[in-house]
Amino acid sequence: MATSSCRIRPVNYETDGVSVIEISDSWMYSAAVLLGLILLVGGWKLAALVTPGFGMDPVLALSSTVTVAIFVLSILVHEMIHTVTLLTIGGCRWADVRLGISWRSLTPYVSWSGPIALRHYQASVLAPFLAMGLVPFVLGCWFNAPVVVAWAVLMISAAAGDLVLFSRTVGLPGQSVVWDNQKMLGFSAILPTPE
Repeated sequence: MATSSCRIRPVNYETDGVSVIEISDSWMYSAAVLLGLILLVGGWKLAALVTPGFGMDPVLALSSTVTVAIFVLSILVHEMIHTVTLLTIGGCRWADVRLGISWRSLTPYVSWSGPIALRHYQASVLAPFLAMGLVPFVLGCWFNAPVVVAWAVLMISAAAGDLVLFSRTVGLPGQSVVWDNQKMLGFSAILPTPE
């Protein structure tokens, strides 16, 4: 097995002189669930520290039906942000993008066929975390809006799988090309040929 010149991780195989890394480990599901729980509890604790009057009250004030509906709708918007980012920044076509639900892990997902640039993949992975999680969390804390903070904490924890995927891109050469693993959480990367 060859290794890449940048020494980030072992190359799985080489084909036509191109080095390919498969990044779709079975532990990624477990890591995403664990990270989601940590972000949920940690975010809730942080929100309680920085937002006066924050607690369970904002969530309990809504009926359980409304809370579930808002959460499900928010997850769909999260996936649409991935889709829009893939279509606009990633250069994918509608025909290349597929929305679905993984019944094994009970999670909706967006998948695409064909390669995209690493930086476009990273933007697609981080976009919902930033737009629906981090920015609303900071603004909710700043303006003392407990309901917004509670929703943002849920959206940050919902982005745990995205954060695990992003963490696996750190250290890849910037010129790498990425394509989706359509069978499980992960991706493959074509490393640039060393000069």
